[in-house]
Amino acid sequence: MKILSLREAASIAGVADVEVLFQDGDWQYPDRVPSLAIPTTPGRLLNLARVVAAEFLGSGPVLVWITGTGVWVSSEHMDLFDGYRRGQGDPRTIYEAPLQRFDAGETDALVSTLWLGLCFGWDLELVALDQSLAMTFSHDGWFEYRVGGESRSLIPGLQARLAHLEVSDPREASSAGAATLRGPPEAVRAHGPGGEDAPAEDPLVEVYETKDHGTALVIGDIELADRFEDFLTEDRFVLFQTTMEPTRVLFHFGQAGSPSRARALFERFRRGLNGT
Repeated sequence: MKILSLREAASIAGVADVEVLFQDGDWQYPDRVPSLAIPTTPGRLLNLARVVAAEFLGSGPVLVWITGTGVWVSSEHMDLFDGYRRGQGDPRTIYEAPLQRFDAGETDALVSTLWLGLCFGWDLELVALDQSLAMTFSHDGWFEYRVGGESRSLIPGLQARLAHLEVSDPREASSAGAATLRGPPEAVRAHGPGGEDAPAEDPLVEVYETKDHGTALVIGDIELADRFEDFLTEDRFVLFQTTMEPTRVLFHFGQAGSPSRARALFERFRRGLNGT
């Protein structure tokens, strides 16, 4: 593994600007461009990182570009990532050296970097140096892939391996909410303040629980969700991840959360808005 600045990465790739490698070229997308949901539990994130690492290193060296950090501060622990880099003999920060190159035989190192980035909610760009495959991971909880013009045959196999991980297209989400994105509908129960199966009193707010992924709170008002996120990060310091959709935001609290706690957090937030 090599940790690289923008200039060093461009030199290795033989281009004037490394951004060209990620964006230019004869990129081909699947017939319906997928925007796939990033899992929210550490175990499933690890499985995704393993599949992605194997897919890229199967064709040769790969560059990983960390393009965005600090969006979900409550999910980050920079000492862990900085310590990992120091252990590789390079103390430079992400700002100084935002790219890393991985070669055949460095699967574990690539998996570790991807897993940390996914857990921390970072923006990541990956590209095979032969431009056979590229992927984009967003802090908003989705990712997509594209292949080089002569590598379209990679798509069916990649689609099958991703389907095995049970990632899905957020645009296909139905009123089942978090269940559609994160688990089977039959595993979901809605919880309101009156008990396990009581209806939520606020029509814009729902709380779900899945067996595999724990608790999620859904807010159907983007502006209200933005203020609730500020409340969680600035007033309560609660660990969470989010999934953005066109008309709502999902707040994932994981197995450590519970529907009653999620509802209580939102009630405290709402009382603060009302000055009570």
